[in-house]
Formats: sequence, structure tokens, C-alpha cells
Amino acid sequence: MINNNVRTVITALLCLAVGIGTTVYLARHLNQEAEANWRRQANHDALLATDSFERWMSEVGLVLRAVSTIFSSRNPVDAKAFQDVVEETEYWTFGPAFDAIALAARVPRSNRFDYEASVGTVIKVAGAPNKRAPDTYESFVVGLSSSEGGWLAKNGDLTTHEALQPVVATAFRVPNTVIMGPTFKEGDKPLLVAAGIKVNDGDTEGVLVGITDVMALIEDLETNVLQPGMRLRLAERDTEARAKALVTSIYGPLERPPDAVETITVRLTEGQARWEIYWDILPDYRGGPETRPARVILVAGVTITILVTMLITFLLSQNAVIQRRIQARTEEIRLAKDEAEAANRSKSEFLANMSHELRTPLNAIIGFAQMMADEIYGTMNNPKYVEYAKDIHVSARHLLAVIGDILDLSKIEALHGAVDVDDVEIDITDVLQDSIIIVETRVKKKGQEIELAIPSDLPVLYADACLVRQVVINMLSNANKYSPDGGRVLVRAGVDEFERIVISIEDNGKGIAPEDIPRVLEPFGQVRHSSHLSHEGTGIGLSLSKRLMELHGGTLSIDSEVGRGTTVTLVFPRERTGVGKATA
Repeated sequence: MINNNVRTVITALLCLAVGIGTTVYLARHLNQEAEANWRRQANHDALLATDSFERWMSEVGLVLRAVSTIFSSRNPVDAKAFQDVVEETEYWTFGPAFDAIALAARVPRSNRFDYEASVGTVIKVAGAPNKRAPDTYESFVVGLSSSEGGWLAKNGDLTTHEALQPVVATAFRVPNTVIMGPTFKEGDKPLLVAAGIKVNDGDTEGVLVGITDVMALIEDLETNVLQPGMRLRLAERDTEARAKALVTSIYGPLERPPDAVETITVRLTEGQARWEIYWDILPDYRGGPETRPARVILVAGVTITILVTMLITFLLSQNAVIQRRIQARTEEIRLAKDEAEAANRSKSEFLANMSHELRTPLNAIIGFAQMMADEIYGTMNNPKYVEYAKDIHVSARHLLAVIGDILDLSKIEALHGAVDVDDVEIDITDVLQDSIIIVETRVKKKGQEIELAIPSDLPVLYADACLVRQVVINMLSNANKYSPDGGRVLVRAGVDEFERIVISIEDNGKGIAPEDIPRVLEPFGQVRHSSHLSHEGTGIGLSLSKRLMELHGGTLSIDSEVGRGTTVTLVFPRERTGVGKATA
């Protein structure tokens, strides 16, 4: 019982461990998949937002190129035509709006005096109208401008501004290419960027420059493109050749937020603009990874595991109860079997003892009755006494035969069939003829006839001659008893198709009903019809003969019908069939 309880507990713990472990593994796997999908979605959204930056840069160049088309003729563009085009750009449906657009003519140092004389004023510092620009190798001086003041005011030298200088210098030397420069500030606008493209205004070479507000793009991204939980940071790398580029923050801090799960970095380069875009993915991006399926599986899996474990534990406990009941019942059956076997042994021992005790006086009775019937010590005056002595002799011999059968049957049952069988080569013909001689007196008394049909080439039989003879005598005695006066008994022997030796005893008596055949094969089993009441017998012969055949591994079967006689068939196993014909 303790072992069963321990086994149940171990099984329950194993079920819990396997079930919960598998559930946790699946839930963790789903969580990992959900987080991986969440990160892939973040990368996808970051790429979409980066496309907006790239598209914005392309549209800046597209607008500037469109404005530059008014300088395609050989005649210089006057201020009114220039202003008309600039005002028209405000109504274009593509591209960002420029805060200011200007045409800056290139003025070499050698032509500076003549240029100042032609415009009637000195070249000034960009964004400082009261300050003369220093004398440099070349200047890019604003001639036409959409702005009255600011960095693109007229007569200002754009090379004096650190963010505009690389734009005009590079654009002038790279024709047909829009050059974007680094970011800078102006007043309340913290994030401006300039772009330029080389143009020819009549015979004058110069650069068309536009300034736009990057913050408008960032605000549009944060309002319409970025998902909740995604944060933008923008930094700028300098254009100097260094071992390690200097990175300056232009929007947001350089440091990654401490609560960011992942930061996606994208580098964009356009002319002199070298930007690093940081997309910080926060834990609440799109509500976080979709972990609900994993939680559902975890809760459901643990619940199912517990329920299954409870069910298995219940079934195991019930099985243990049933096992205990089976063991108890088995013990009861074993005890009952032992008691029955003990009782059977006691019965057999009693019968054996009683048979022994009865044989001694019966032998004396038989002997004395024979002497009296033969009048050995003198004649008896009354013939009735002689007749009575003969009857006593016959009855005593019959009783002795019955006791012998009972003793044999008891011996077999007491030893559970473990009776020694003395196997020798026997001639079936001799056994059958000897058996017929033994019952011949009784057969002749009833005027019956016994026929023997045996083939000349019948092989020998490996068996116990005494036991086989006893079986045959029992069967011939039954045939004699239950056949009418003048009846016929046919004894056959042969080999069947399976090479087994078969002996059959057939009579033409009243027969036995098929339903009564199992009963007559049991010890003391008899069928008491009115026609049989005069017959002697205890019902032991058939049962004993059946047991003796089973000791040889053979069978005894009865085929009979009422009114058609009875056939008893003895079949010995194949391995008891000898090789060759029996010798006389």
C-alpha cells in the first residue's frame, strides 16, 4: 500500500513537472516569437519613417531644380520674375516650403571692387547688414532674394556663414547637383537647412540657394507617421576627415533613453548633410509585444495539467484500491483453493484407507465363498447354500473391482495427475485381444458378440500397457452392460490422417442423449433411464478412463444418440505412434 501511494505521488509529480514544464516552454517560445515580431514591426516602421526623411530630401532638390529653370535663358532674370516664381512655389502640392530663396552670384576677389561699384554698396556679412564682409578668394553675394532680411538678405556674402559656405562652394563646383548643407539656427527656428544648385543668370555664374525648416518635417513625422512608443533623435556628423567623426545632437539628446528596448540607427548623407537618425523603441510601442496568447496558453496549460494530474491521481488511487481488492480476493481464492485441495486430499486419503480396509475382508470373503461354492471341505446338503455362496463370490469380486477403481481415481486426483506412466512399445492387437478375453465370460453370458477389426500393418504404441488395458477393459465392460442380449460390440484400431493411433469401441445399445454425455464423464456420473436400472455400475469407469487417457496426452470422446448405440473413441497423440509394424 505504501509503495502504491509513493508511486501515485511520484507519478503526479512527474505529470505536473512535464505538463507545467512543457506549458512554460511553449509560453516562453510564444513570448519570444511575439517579441521578435514586435521588433520586426518596429524595424519596418522605422524604415517607413526613414523613407519620409529620404523623400523629403529628394523633394527639397526637386523644388530647387524647378525654381532654377527660370535661369535657363541667356537674359538675366529681373527681381519681379524671380519673386513671382518664388511666390508660386507656395502653392505647389509637392515638396516642402522654403523659408527663403536667393540667387548668389560668384564674385572673385579680382572683381570685388567692380561688383561693389556696380551695386553701389559693399559686400556685407550674411545676416549682418552693417558689417563689411572680409576680403576672401571668392564671395557668393546675394543679388536676388525672396527675403528682405535674414541670412539671405541682398548683398550678403554667403561664404561668411559656416553652414551656407559649404553649400555654395560645393554646389558651384558640382554642376547639376543639389547640395544640401549642415543644419543651423535662425531666431526662433532651431533647425534650418540650406540647399543649393549652380545656375547661370545671363553671363553671371552663381548658386541658387534655398533655406527650409527641418522641424516642420519632424513635427509631421511625430504627428502622422511615428507610432506611439517610437521616439526620434537626430544627430549630425561633421564633414572633417577624422579618425572618429564628431557627432552633434540636433534634435533630442545623444544618449539613448534608459527605458528604450532597442534603438534603430540609420545614416543619411546628402551633399554636405550627414545625419544620423535614431529611432528609439520604448516598451509601450504599439502596446508592447502581443503576449496574450502566451498568457492564455500558460494559464490554460497549467490548469489542464493540474486537472489531468488530478484525474491520473484519482485513477491511480482507484486502481490501487482495485488492486488491493483483487489481492484480497486472490488471497481468499487461494485460501479457498488450499482448503478445497486439503479437503480433496483428505477425501482421497480417506477413500484410499477405506479401500485398503475393505479389500482385506473382501479378499477373505471371496476366498471363503469360492471354497464354499466348490464344497472343498464337504458337500452342503442344501443346493441353495451353494448358489448363495456363488452369489456372494460374484458380488464380492464386483465390489472389489469398484473399490479398485475408486482407489485408482483417488490416487490420480490426490497427485493432481502426476502419476508415473511407464511408456513401453506395446502391440495394440495384443492389448485388445487380452482385454476381450477378460470380459469374454460376461459377453457370452448375454449371448453377445465382439468383433475385432485391426489392420495388419498397425504400428506400435508408446504407452503404459497396464493403463491402456484398463481403459479398454472399462470400455468393453460398459459396452457389455448397456448392450442388449444378443447384441454386437465392434472394436476397431487404426491410424488417422494425422498419424495418431485411434481405438474405437462401438455397441448397439440404447445410447446416451448428447446433453447427458458431459455428465457421464464426471466421477460417479450416471444416466438412470428405466432401461438401465438393472445394470451394475458406480459411474467411475468412464471418468477414470478419461483421466488415464489424459495422462498419456490423449483424448476420450463419446458419440452417441438414444436408440442408436454408443461409440467411444480413444485418440493417442502423434508422438506416441511408433515406427514400423508391431512384432508378435
